[in-house]
Amino acid sequence: MGELKQPDPFEYFEYSEFLKDYFDYRKRLDATFTHRQFMSDAGIAGTAYLNRIIHGSRTLLMQDQDGQIEEPY
Repeated sequence: MGELKQPDPFEYFEYSEFLKDYFDYRKRLDATFTHRQFMSDAGIAGTAYLNRIIHGSRTLLMQDQDGQIEEPY
């Protein structure tokens, strides 16, 4: 089996593809890793949000320190 390599975000054009590959990478490292844990680590509530981003039905919005949503450019 080949060496397990962490995905490099700079090799991706679509962030949703990176998020999917990164989740799969973490899941291979730890079979108990879940979407809920992934979102918690990122400081985002709700696992459905991650699934929508990965499947392209939702865009990733950035949130500043005051909790204000910034629209993507």
